[in-house]
Amino acid sequence: MVQGNNTSGKWPDLSYLPTTNRICAVGDGITMAVSAGASLTDMDQIQLLYLGNSTDGQLTKYPPRDVNGTDQIIFVNKQGKRFVREDGRRDEICLAVMGQEDGVFYMLESGDGSLYTDIHDPSWRSADGFTFEYLLNNGCVLTDETLEGLAEKAGMDPAVLQETVDSFNGYVSGTEEDPFGRTLYSTALEHGPWVMTPRQVSIHHTMGGIHIDTECRVLNEEGAPIEGLYAAGEVTGGIHGANRLGGNAVVETVVFGKLAAETIGTDAQ
Repeated sequence: MVQGNNTSGKWPDLSYLPTTNRICAVGDGITMAVSAGASLTDMDQIQLLYLGNSTDGQLTKYPPRDVNGTDQIIFVNKQGKRFVREDGRRDEICLAVMGQEDGVFYMLESGDGSLYTDIHDPSWRSADGFTFEYLLNNGCVLTDETLEGLAEKAGMDPAVLQETVDSFNGYVSGTEEDPFGRTLYSTALEHGPWVMTPRQVSIHHTMGGIHIDTECRVLNEEGAPIEGLYAAGEVTGGIHGANRLGGNAVVETVVFGKLAAETIGTDAQ
């Protein structure tokens, strides 16, 4: 369904991408509504996210700083080079990642910065509760006390990766200007332990869906409400536009769920 509606020209082929969503999320609500005569809107508006793990594309198994610490990490490709501004838009980063070898990149962090937590601490946990040992043993991360050692484990030229880090540190200090235009800096990457987390692009959210009016009544192809049919939440379209903001999906469910219930009550009277 995603690839069939990938007509905006924004994205290349999406048929091979994994998803951050559960395997059961296959658009059944949209299919059922269409069978009842519903019209659809914004189906070509598809959001990708660059934080899928390298195994199944899910948003799991990465160090907690990589969730909230864009100012303290950098993104490098398989050659050990930066290729995008890490504080850019999701769609810009995703397109850049898809252009890298094998569609894979690494989030690189050092033992510096206010968000660093000791990977050797037994209480250390990933963003979703895994120990560092688990991540390491299952290929979710690479680590070494030296940048040279980490580069070798990742199959990179240590000199290239060192040059990448040295250049970034120049941007942090203000002695050089970042050619990618990054503006968020707080930490120079200087000390081990060094950690690399491989990531890939995943399908994250589809902004399109069932066409509703302002009271959550489902509309047919002529724009008229279908009697007895209502929709709210992510099954609907026309709510977010072309590039949804992360927390808005929660608001959408709560606000439109309440609105749909009120409309159903009113229509039933």
